Amino acid sequence: MYVSGGMTCISKMWIVSNFHKIKILALTAFLYLVSPILLLCLLVLIMYRGLVAISAKVSRKDLVGMISPSTSVYASDELYGIPNRNTVCSLVLKGKLSIESLQNIINKKVLSVKNAKGQYKYHQLRMYPTKFQKFMFWKLEEEFKIENHVVMYDKARDNNRVWTEQDLQEIQKNLIRKQWARFTSPWEILLIPNYRNQNCGTRDVKTVLCARFHMCVGNEISWMKLLVQILCDSCEPDVAVSIPPSFITTELSENVEVSGNSATAIPIEAPFQETRREFGLICGWILQKLVIPFRIPFDFVVQIMEPLTPNEWQVDETNLLKRDHVVMLDRFSVQHVKEIKNILGVRFSSVLTAALSSALRVTFMEAGCKLPNYMKLMLPLPRCGSKDGTCSDVDGSLCWINLPTGVSSSRERLRCCESAQEKLHQSSKLTTNHFIMSLIGLLPFKYHWFFIRQRPWTGVLLNLKGPSEVLNIHEHQIEDIAVTSASDSGFVLSFVSYADYLRISLVIDYRLLPKEVMAKNLLKNIYAELVLLGLDGGAAV
Repeated sequence: MYVSGGMTCISKMWIVSNFHKIKILALTAFLYLVSPILLLCLLVLIMYRGLVAISAKVSRKDLVGMISPSTSVYASDELYGIPNRNTVCSLVLKGKLSIESLQNIINKKVLSVKNAKGQYKYHQLRMYPTKFQKFMFWKLEEEFKIENHVVMYDKARDNNRVWTEQDLQEIQKNLIRKQWARFTSPWEILLIPNYRNQNCGTRDVKTVLCARFHMCVGNEISWMKLLVQILCDSCEPDVAVSIPPSFITTELSENVEVSGNSATAIPIEAPFQETRREFGLICGWILQKLVIPFRIPFDFVVQIMEPLTPNEWQVDETNLLKRDHVVMLDRFSVQHVKEIKNILGVRFSSVLTAALSSALRVTFMEAGCKLPNYMKLMLPLPRCGSKDGTCSDVDGSLCWINLPTGVSSSRERLRCCESAQEKLHQSSKLTTNHFIMSLIGLLPFKYHWFFIRQRPWTGVLLNLKGPSEVLNIHEHQIEDIAVTSASDSGFVLSFVSYADYLRISLVIDYRLLPKEVMAKNLLKNIYAELVLLGLDGGAAV
């Protein structure tokens, strides 16, 4: 009796300790059993969307077509209220650039370019999203004029005023939550003359281009490519330029450098490359692709049932007005981060996430907040294999990792971040995340944000890798690039590398850090951790 009682107690303890895994396996098995019913429901939903599209063609001749499922998730944002998906990309140019010259450049290299079929290559820049029968559609502007999208900044019409870095941060702060004008495509490029930063002499004059756009007409990666590559002097408007590998946030671009509009791969030395090893790699790749469809239900269950760890930095969006601090850190050499990556044998993004984890630890302690063991961070991962030369490649994956904020050791945090990045870039998980995104987009627009907000990640990290050489626009050298992006999460941290420099910017909700000086300290703590990792780089991870 005693033995049986002890076994029963052990069994109960095992069930309790593994209850979450049991639920995952049970729900996965249930999905496999009811998969025919789920596929039938999905087929009905797709047919219903098709009927709505046919109805739009018959009754609404003004509509161009239905927006793709993954893009409609962003298009259903509050464009005419307080948008959650605005981004501002600022380019600092040397010298003076007139608004007429800028309009001619945009018109020649972007708006007037057509493909082989005679259609506008960047057609989505002439359209705006609208609603019809509970779904999102594209609609053309009635009278498209470049003067409505490429303009002088309102307060910069006074040519005698000199604009500073602090003014530029204030402008970005006002633009990221600014609502869009109705019946126009949600993008604009603002020209700000007479800009001078702290390193600028009294006679040096610079010009700033502030490109503000909404996620539905292009993500940060595609717009960076549009502004930095297509508008540069070395690119011809009639040349089809694919998305450069350096602007892909996945680790597939770790060994690619971009020069102008051409990409060259740096050879990677391998210990051996025998025929047998190559055959094994090919077989492994084929097996991995065959396993993905069978893993999707399991990965789907794991992600929707992943235990949420609420912390004091998760922001409730219900009936609350968004206000943000916008701060930027002085640019520093990107070679420092690359040296850490090479010495420790980790990914570039792992170094950045480890530095962020450390900075959040320090910031939590300074703010007196309860320190969670982990904090969810969302990483936008676009399609890697896209050959689309437009800026409409917005259907990415909702991928997230857990930042080890509760780990005290710097090397252990870096090890955890590298492990998380390794798991994140598994093909099955990326496919599952893309499937979830598309599945949400198939639903009527009123359900989009309901399902997305069921995953309350705390922040977003953007890792935008630009060319290592200096480029020119209309014979004006691009001196600096900064990206600030808004989101429905607590903060968005952007890393932009360009011309051997790294620029860090932060948009953070004022309810997380009430004072702007605390937001600045967060960026300084990130830089301090990068310095610490560099000093401790001789240790093995």
